Amino acid sequence: MFSALCRRLLPLALGAGFVFSAPAFSAMGETANTQARHIATVFPGRMTGSPAEMLSADYVRQQFAQMGYQSDIRSFHARYIYSNTDKRKNWQNVTGSTVIAAHEGAARQQIIVMAHLDTYAPMSDADVERNLGGLTLQGIDDNAVGVGVLLELAERLKNVSTHYGIRFIASSGEEEGNLGAQNILKRMSDAEKKNTLLVINLDNLVVGDKLYFNSGRSTPASIRKLTRDRALAIARSKGICRLYQSWPQS
Repeated sequence: MFSALCRRLLPLALGAGFVFSAPAFSAMGETANTQARHIATVFPGRMTGSPAEMLSADYVRQQFAQMGYQSDIRSFHARYIYSNTDKRKNWQNVTGSTVIAAHEGAARQQIIVMAHLDTYAPMSDADVERNLGGLTLQGIDDNAVGVGVLLELAERLKNVSTHYGIRFIASSGEEEGNLGAQNILKRMSDAEKKNTLLVINLDNLVVGDKLYFNSGRSTPASIRKLTRDRALAIARSKGICRLYQSWPQS
């Protein structure tokens, strides 16, 4: 079931932002399935700043490097609030990891494809008591599958000439409030922001009654319509009848 879902999701992710003739590969979704299972089982408890998170980031970097991409890990420092039983709130400092791989295109504009690699970290004593998150959480749906799909996309596009550049990003700190994504945005120059046409974020892809396709509030209407219509068309062709287009998200 899980492998079948990956096979159906890959064309949707591939088609939302790219047009190309794909070379021969193994079955669609097979790499995503294998990578997701490996990340979830070998690196459980990928809480931001934990040894498992750092090891999984290095694993993803190695996978990009083996594909021939220039890839590196960027560390970032951030903090989030932890709530105690007595209602005291304390700042927790963390050092997260972001993995970036670059695929150059003919034009200066770029498309970012990203997925967070961290798992949920308890943010209160109540979370600990309810056994939410922690060192044993595998996070297969949230979000090893997203990283698996990201890696298969990179594999399938590595030798494909594209008009736009592509940045593959595996971030962390998502569970504490999109800390990694905020750091990426902070590091981008005004020119990089202007030349970023689209961000495709892969998250929670296999659990739930619907597959949601959310557009950002600042996404240009023409890009929103193009990606939405293409995603819906691919979903219908692949039998994903429960794709749901929600209102724009911030």
